[in-house]
Amino acid sequence: MNCILCGSENTVVVDTIPVQRIIEGWESSYHIDVSDDFVESDRINLYLCQRCNLKFYIPLVTGSESLYSQLQDFDWYYMKDKWEHRVVSREIKQGDRVLEIGCGSGHFIKKLISQKIDATGIELNSNAVEEAKQLGLPVFLEELIDFSKGMSCKFDVVCNFQILEHSDDPKAFIETCIGLLKPSGRLWICVPNSAGFIRLADNDLLNQPPHHVTRWSKSVFRYLETQYPVKIKRILYEPLASYHLEWYINLQLSRLPLPKVLKRYIYIGTRKIGLPIAQHSKIYRILSGHTICVCYEKNEVITY
Repeated sequence: MNCILCGSENTVVVDTIPVQRIIEGWESSYHIDVSDDFVESDRINLYLCQRCNLKFYIPLVTGSESLYSQLQDFDWYYMKDKWEHRVVSREIKQGDRVLEIGCGSGHFIKKLISQKIDATGIELNSNAVEEAKQLGLPVFLEELIDFSKGMSCKFDVVCNFQILEHSDDPKAFIETCIGLLKPSGRLWICVPNSAGFIRLADNDLLNQPPHHVTRWSKSVFRYLETQYPVKIKRILYEPLASYHLEWYINLQLSRLPLPKVLKRYIYIGTRKIGLPIAQHSKIYRILSGHTICVCYEKNEVITY
């Protein structure tokens, strides 16, 4: 199987997931039926590219608009305030023209406009777009490839937050983002950090098809720097968030080579004593959290 990012044939299967397990998981955890997203597939393979280090699923089963409309009902899905929003907004200057890809109902666009920044968003969830329109935000229901026509070198900043991992053609996605940038423009990509603590969550439904179809890490982003007319300016890691703290602790406890009964007592003690102390002191913020955020700068002289 060739890598969907770099085309290398040097790929290996590192995991296989029964489709029925995914379907049952979504039903029990979220009461969402994803069975229609899988056609003639009884298992999903996770591949690792040994050239660029991208992990990707085959078949590339991406979620329907119905899936994302249902996820929108969960208040944690389209969060109004994200760590990466705060990070990127501090790096945007007056006079920058900004495009956000996959902007949801426009929370980040609204934040930029309040700072008098020229910002535009595109989104594929029609319900989210309608919500943004009702707020008077410049958010459009449009595919990236269609939006990009006639928009070459138009933006100072192109950003996407938790979007790239959903794309079944990351190569085209990245190339299109770069094409939209002016020379010296900045591309911000923020995705789940597959080398972080989430790597311990073997059966994380949201990090599998039909939700996520690729997994990204620092090494993959370094590889991109060698293939495209961009250079990395910054790589940032989200501090562990309070709402991920219990998840983090559970994953770490699961690694302990102890009997289940003993693990349970440790879990109870940690939940009653350790968790409140950590939440109060915020000492957990020294740990790396869910997201990696990468800023590229487009070369002034384009060589391809």
